[in-house]
Amino acid sequence: MKKILVLGKWYSLISSSSMYENDYENRILRFRNQLFPDYYCAKFRTKIESLLGNCIPDLILVHKEYKDWYIVEVELEHHSLSGHVYDQVTKMHHGHYDMEHLIAAKEAIPELDLVRLKELIRQRPKTLVIVPISKINWKESLFPYKTKIMSIEVWEDDTGDCLLQVDGDRPMSYENEFLTELRTDASLPRTLKVMNTASLPKDGMIQIEFLGAKEMWTIMTTSAGKWLIPKGRSSLPGGVFSLKSTNDESFMMEEKHGL
Repeated sequence: MKKILVLGKWYSLISSSSMYENDYENRILRFRNQLFPDYYCAKFRTKIESLLGNCIPDLILVHKEYKDWYIVEVELEHHSLSGHVYDQVTKMHHGHYDMEHLIAAKEAIPELDLVRLKELIRQRPKTLVIVPISKINWKESLFPYKTKIMSIEVWEDDTGDCLLQVDGDRPMSYENEFLTELRTDASLPRTLKVMNTASLPKDGMIQIEFLGAKEMWTIMTTSAGKWLIPKGRSSLPGGVFSLKSTNDESFMMEEKHGL
């Protein structure tokens, strides 16, 4: 049997089959600040409705700067991909998120700012699956939904003190100045769609530097999302861009390649 020796203590791997899912979740939550330092993390048992059926997730992650959020499914090693995991992730990905989820997130994480959370929840959440052992075939099957698969093994000593061994995907770490992706929108010529609506105010104008030139852009928000409209005749090519804040409280934009 494999063991880990740390500061004179021997730790043994806890088999997934010997744990209840709730016990596994509680171990993850115990170390939430170390596992997800950029995110608030809490249990989240609010029903998600979709055209494919309903589901109930396990955890929620909300970025502390409101850059993104995750709906999390916690699974044990013996759970079936085709019989359960794939079905859950599909429903989570296609789910309808509304005021009920906003209120539930605020109740689960009181530190959240309700105004910024309301903007963020308009952005479809990312999906994360946490499992005690690496599941390469799960990652391949869930690739269409860009689901992250995070492996967290639990090791314990004879007193119940535990260690976690982490492998696989983790929620994205952003550069400090990164705000959101911007994408050209063919349905609205000369506009850039703001992918994270919580990253910018509801309206107003901002100055953005791109390739050394600075332009003013108007923020337009509707029930369908948020866009940036150039004040003048912008020569911006089509594509995907990163919007970042700068030290002088203005913004800069960089084109993303390889997408």
